[in-house]
Amino acid sequence: MAIELFAPDFYFNIYPDLGDAGLVTDEELFNHFIFNGLNEGRLFSPLVDLNIYRANNPDLAAAGLTTNRQLFEHLQTFGIKEGRIYSLVFDANYYRSLYPDLQAAVLDNEELFEHFLNNGIREGRVASRNFDVNFYLNNNPDLRAAGFNNFQALEHFVVNGIKEGRQGSPGGSTVFAGSTITPEFVGNNEAVDIYRFILPRASNLNVTLSGLTADIDIEVIRDFNGNNLIENNEILGFSENDGTSNEVINLQNLAPGTYFVRVIQFEGETNYNLTMTTTVI
Repeated sequence: MAIELFAPDFYFNIYPDLGDAGLVTDEELFNHFIFNGLNEGRLFSPLVDLNIYRANNPDLAAAGLTTNRQLFEHLQTFGIKEGRIYSLVFDANYYRSLYPDLQAAVLDNEELFEHFLNNGIREGRVASRNFDVNFYLNNNPDLRAAGFNNFQALEHFVVNGIKEGRQGSPGGSTVFAGSTITPEFVGNNEAVDIYRFILPRASNLNVTLSGLTADIDIEVIRDFNGNNLIENNEILGFSENDGTSNEVINLQNLAPGTYFVRVIQFEGETNYNLTMTTTVI
């Protein structure tokens, strides 16, 4: 069966222009999403991000599925059922692995999606290495003071927290594979930027710095011994091109886990765009 991914209340609440335009019914909101919102790249569910779906499933582009409309329809009909990656906060395989009651109930991937959305998040369950609602609320007193419940905290992380660099879990990430960070800056007063990210599955990784007006370098790092120090054997790849050429790192067959990208000033000051894409193995 095809699962219903569009969440009208979520869509309405995060885009006030819809209410200003008089779009209030579920049918009006869905029509706007299908004919406008998809093309505009609007979020439509707290558990789905089409940018993550696109980045982690390159076979879809190879098959000619490149538009948001095509990706949405494929995800709704096939992708969730197949256990593909499409979210920073929900991974059906990870969710199932944590809870024996879900395993005993023999819930398929679509049923797990609905269970977490309707029950699991409210029960404080964890469905991704990147997001733990109890951790998120405990480490963000402003959200507790505002009276956020678990579901509101999940929505806040997806809509605002990621952009604000808030950490979603003890091992959570401020950026994620499939994302573009633009623009950022390194220079005399800020010579190094460090980004933490998580690979939920074994993957090939591409990291690209572009839009440079001065010479900067990048490294991909994994802190194998957990001592928060960068040692020679922990630098998995680096790019040190001269001048303003793009810096590019390609790494193959990385194990699931937490990694870091370090952007380093070499000479001068520059804005930059950081793009990270993965191919799941």
